[in-house]
Amino acid sequence: MNEIFRFLMMRPAEPADPVGVTPSAAYVARIDEARQHAEGREALKQASRAIIADHGVTRLDDLPVAVALLRLEAALRALAADAPAGSFVAAVTAAVKDALGDTPKKVIAAAATTRARETMQDLLIAAKLLSADDRVEAVRIETALRVLDLVRRIADGSGPVEDAAGLMAALGRSTEIGPLLPRRDKPSRQPEQPPPDDGPSEVDRLRERIGRLSAAADALTRLDPTAFDRPADKEGGRPDAQPSPKAFVNRRLAEAGRAGELTAFENGAVASYVADLDLVALAGDVAADNRAAGPRLVLTREAIAGLAPEVQKTMSALEVDLTATTTPTALERLGTELVTLHGQLGELENAESYVQLIGTSVVEVDGMHTWGKAGSVSVPSSHGSVQPVGVGDLLVVRQQIKKYEGGELAHIENVLDGESHQRRVMRAKESETTITVEEEESKEEERDSQTTERFELQREAASVVKDDVSLKAGLSVSGSYGPTVEFKASADFAMDHSKEESAKTASKYSKEVTERAASKVTERRRTQTVLRTLEKFEDTTEHGINNPAGNGHVIGAYQWVDKVYEAQVFNYGKRMMFDLMIPEPGAFWLHATTMKPMPGTSTTKPTPFTLTPAQIDEWNYRYYVHLYQVAGVKPPPAPYVAVSKTVDGAASDDDDGVLTKIADVPVPDGYQAVTANTTGLLAFWHDDWSVDYAVGKTSWRQNGGTGWSHGYTLGNEEGALPFAVKTFHVANVAVAVEVTCQRTTRVLDAWKLETHAAIQQGYLKLLRDYQDELAALQVQAQNAIAGRNPAENRQIERAELRKHAIATLTAQQFDLFGAVATAPEGFPELDLAEADAEGRYVRFFEQAFEWEQMMYLFYPYYWGRKTNWLNRALLQDVDPQFADFLKAGSARVVLPVRPGFETAVAHFLDTGEIWDGANPPLLTSPLYVSIIQEIKERDLAPGDEVAQGDPWDVRLPTTLVRLRPDGSLPTWAKDANGVWQPV
Repeated sequence: MNEIFRFLMMRPAEPADPVGVTPSAAYVARIDEARQHAEGREALKQASRAIIADHGVTRLDDLPVAVALLRLEAALRALAADAPAGSFVAAVTAAVKDALGDTPKKVIAAAATTRARETMQDLLIAAKLLSADDRVEAVRIETALRVLDLVRRIADGSGPVEDAAGLMAALGRSTEIGPLLPRRDKPSRQPEQPPPDDGPSEVDRLRERIGRLSAAADALTRLDPTAFDRPADKEGGRPDAQPSPKAFVNRRLAEAGRAGELTAFENGAVASYVADLDLVALAGDVAADNRAAGPRLVLTREAIAGLAPEVQKTMSALEVDLTATTTPTALERLGTELVTLHGQLGELENAESYVQLIGTSVVEVDGMHTWGKAGSVSVPSSHGSVQPVGVGDLLVVRQQIKKYEGGELAHIENVLDGESHQRRVMRAKESETTITVEEEESKEEERDSQTTERFELQREAASVVKDDVSLKAGLSVSGSYGPTVEFKASADFAMDHSKEESAKTASKYSKEVTERAASKVTERRRTQTVLRTLEKFEDTTEHGINNPAGNGHVIGAYQWVDKVYEAQVFNYGKRMMFDLMIPEPGAFWLHATTMKPMPGTSTTKPTPFTLTPAQIDEWNYRYYVHLYQVAGVKPPPAPYVAVSKTVDGAASDDDDGVLTKIADVPVPDGYQAVTANTTGLLAFWHDDWSVDYAVGKTSWRQNGGTGWSHGYTLGNEEGALPFAVKTFHVANVAVAVEVTCQRTTRVLDAWKLETHAAIQQGYLKLLRDYQDELAALQVQAQNAIAGRNPAENRQIERAELRKHAIATLTAQQFDLFGAVATAPEGFPELDLAEADAEGRYVRFFEQAFEWEQMMYLFYPYYWGRKTNWLNRALLQDVDPQFADFLKAGSARVVLPVRPGFETAVAHFLDTGEIWDGANPPLLTSPLYVSIIQEIKERDLAPGDEVAQGDPWDVRLPTTLVRLRPDGSLPTWAKDANGVWQPV
């Protein structure tokens, strides 16, 4: 029989009747104690090793009952292969007595049998928890327990074995372990507990802190002049018992003047005077009486108290004492903190984004990703909470030609008695450049010979299946298995009927496909295609019927010939099936494409510049200048600046030591004078000397000592500040005034406008460059020839789904893998121990599943993260299925287990460990017993295929016609089965 098509029938497994395996009381006590231990899994293993040591079994011969049971198993299999002529039950009972030395009831009642059962059960469970054979293979112990349970069933009559098939089924029963395995905790978000309130986001916290610091900085740059503390005035002391060094120099200068040694003091003489003072101070034993002035621009306690409480709290948090720290220093501390915070806020708010050519779409994607790193455990020991969904039957529909039979009438030819009839059919081809397809309900055509195709049903069936799965976007039909047809048992439907009902469903599906395929054949036969080429030729066929001397009318009835096939569904084996849901299967591939784009396939989109001039300040402008690559931006005007003016001169004693100096102190544009400090040094002719000076609206007379320092507040003067000095009985004098100026709002606003304009121009330039690159990418997308090879796309899809499926099954993210280390010389080399541990893990998962038969279906973007909807919904590719992969919000993966690995996979999902021994025992949790049992039964069935359901006929029309022998019209009648048959 020829194969038409194949598909996979997925259904729940039939309930099994497993052999229960329970631990002894001593083993249970050890297990309970181990479960209380922090290292539960390792404690269970220690308990299992201890129980093995307690039983003292080092080889199979230490268990004589087990050896006898294995002999009995071999004898029973031989008995099933060559059944005796008499009573089969009696033959089985005799075999039990021959192998075990007594009847089944006495064997089961014996104390030795009870002890052996307890020992074998403990050893089997221990092997399961250790994931390895001990000195005796676990599968042999399991076989002995299975045979012992068969003897028990024979003894109590609960499971009589009446034929060879029943015996083989009993010998192949699965074993089931109770709730002793490590708990399989499913990940949960614990919805019963409200999610913790994390408070404001990092962006909100940064904005709030920047707001508080900016308010403090603004308050310190808008102070009234009276807010600053005036430094204490300092002036020189008068001599008491001995003259001071400065007075001594003064007298020397005066005496030198009177003696004619110094006729006049010139400007600049103060420098030599100061040098003399320094020399005298170093040589004398009396300290200089001129001390430095106290710190300037320190706020008064009243001014500090008048600041807003939030400002005081902010400065206290920065550990800035405004009673001892100058205002510019405090502003510098605030500025350092604000610059750092604005940089952090900018990185969060203006995360860089890329425009990437993905497939044939130009989309905007995020460019910042952070990935974690796991610990140093060699290989994972976790396992997922997934469970197999049931059994997959590989079903193949085959056909066999059964017969040809007449169908509908094609043409009737009538020739009257004594009449001749000639028919000439001419076919011509002419030159045309068009292809015409015509649909006809019927066609009249005569041929000398007719031919038909052999594989039309197979081809059309494949087309129907392909059309079906194409309606499910992204469904991959595996090369060997075809599509998947599901059968789900409802809650009120007995599970033991699932196999029967799924067989009916499979037959129904097969008949529907073949009938639809047959229908397509019929429709195709009624389609005529005319191709006009450059050739021109004629083909003439002549038919003639001469009936001039006939004995009656001539009637020729031409009938279409139909082919009749017999179709049958065959079962080619069962598979343990897993049905997994993978969220956003293309997420990593999109991330990798974004982070490592091909040259010329991406461009960076500049972050929109949305700030107003008022939002630009001296703390955040640096970030935006760097972000938008702006050059030539001036720094902001300083909050406070100091300007100074110095006058000096000399006067003779003949002029009464009178000297007048007038000057202007220039206040910078955009600033206003708030405080000043005047410092003077002099040499006098007489002790009644005086110096008067005026700065702006403030004046002062100094008439004591040889120097002074005087601080005072001003009245927010702008422009030039007048400065005048007048002396009396002073030989020479030097007076310096330092004016501290506060920045005005006008100059700061002007700087903001200028800086904002410069940043705006920088952003617009980057935007123009981006738009040019984006236009080039769009042209590149439009001119894309054919995208990536579809076969390569399928490989990408399967690789990503395979990775996600393994992660789901193992509950890990591949963080622990890495068997390549760095040698002392700096080049990579294998970590041999790690490579060995990882190799077993990798080999198991690559072999245990039929990855080449994996089937998958992509679901739309709206099942993924909502923040990605805009980008995912617009993704396109010349390969529609790959576009579905990129856009998918979720994917469904149906994964079959490779035949023979069912028990090993079940063991891994029970324990999270790979079986490290010979063949693993069938002992598993109740989740997998029915599936493994059913697959095992199928493996024991003879032959490679099993017919499923009843065969059915498929009728196909052909292009052949035949002439009915008697010219009568055909008739049909129903047979006993209700099928229409020609009469």
